[in-house]
Amino acid sequence: MSILKDLAEFISSVNSKEFSEDHRRNSSRHMLDTLGAMLAGNLTAEASLISHVMNASPNTAGGSTLDKIVHRCALTRLTETDDIDRESCTTPGSVIFPVALTLLGELESANSRADVLGAIDVGYEAIIRLSRAISGPKIVYRGMWPTYFCAAFGSTACASKLFGLSNAQTENALSYALAGSTPWMPANPNKFPSRWIMFGSAARNGCFAAYASKAGFTTRTDLIEEGFLSQIFSSEANPQLLIEKLNPRDLFSTTSLKPYCSAKQAVSAIEAFGRLLDKGLDPREIQSVSVAVPKSYSEMIARRLSRENRLSSITGVAAQIALRAFDRDLLYNVQRDQISYSEEMLQLVQKVKVVADDELELIYPQKWPARVQAFSSGKEFSESNLDARGDPELPLSDQEISEKLRKTARLPTESQKELEELCEKVSFDQKVFPKLSKFLERLLDREQA
Repeated sequence: MSILKDLAEFISSVNSKEFSEDHRRNSSRHMLDTLGAMLAGNLTAEASLISHVMNASPNTAGGSTLDKIVHRCALTRLTETDDIDRESCTTPGSVIFPVALTLLGELESANSRADVLGAIDVGYEAIIRLSRAISGPKIVYRGMWPTYFCAAFGSTACASKLFGLSNAQTENALSYALAGSTPWMPANPNKFPSRWIMFGSAARNGCFAAYASKAGFTTRTDLIEEGFLSQIFSSEANPQLLIEKLNPRDLFSTTSLKPYCSAKQAVSAIEAFGRLLDKGLDPREIQSVSVAVPKSYSEMIARRLSRENRLSSITGVAAQIALRAFDRDLLYNVQRDQISYSEEMLQLVQKVKVVADDELELIYPQKWPARVQAFSSGKEFSESNLDARGDPELPLSDQEISEKLRKTARLPTESQKELEELCEKVSFDQKVFPKLSKFLERLLDREQA
């Protein structure tokens, strides 16, 4: 049997009726968090530009199902508030929840019969498994983007399950999606990088592959056995990881939620610095701050603040340490390009230095650690973090997820309450999914009005 055939059979076999209560609740928590990211993304300048592109596309008839998937996946991912699996270095929720809820909202057949929870689960499985098979946590710092490469594969798995495709159709769809995937994402420091639309387009392509397979189109399915992954990723590729221990599991319990808007690589350092402040460190008296992290991502989070570039204060740890020091609520603001940094903040930014630590590198990617040392008034203050808030070891409470939603998406109180209630209900009653899908549509339209 081929790897894709094994995976297709697994996708078809998953049945959410067998999920535990904890599994369902974890799914609900990630769903609420991800939809919050989408709605927060809808507040940004990029959102208006993406909407303009979608509306300007020919033959969209006001926004086709596939166009909406591009739009919603892009909105979700651009916020850096979405969930992340550390060991694969992917953000599966930014693909799978927009895909599932958009397809569900447009397809009457899916509304009545589909195992939506099962489709969401297999989408997570496909993305996380494929990225681990290509060493996602290593290649991401070599100009490749693992979630971008895996997005079509994950959305195909999700869509195939929603459509009720046969094993053979699912196998074909997976191969079709994989053949059209690329990991390469050129660096772009500009204000409006194309990466978000390219990311959404990758998710769209996976759905298109499922549509094509459903219609009867076929392709060869021995792509992996013929060396497709090895040709791109060389010795980093280990295709057997795609089907290792191929059993249903609760991936939500091992996938991290972010406590606020930030690149995951910076969160442990921000949290460690916050504990120093809680112990009495006066940020106005700081002479220097040293942030030690694994060598793999030290260069990434050393990025300096640029007023013109929203992402510079989301990936760069220095700017975020300054926000944590003087106005921690600004960490929830996805519109970082609109923040006015005080002189105190800008002075602290200049005092932060990032260093690569070989010992911390040894526990990456199982852990994304940091050690922060601050020097003030002749004293040294130090804190280390192996796990940050939101990691499986330190999960966010329901209250913290709700507070994050309130501060990032800024919904009216009644709208947030209804969204929270719907996300809680769908994990135990899938008949509620169409209502959630339509409510999400109204919230997105409200923000764009």
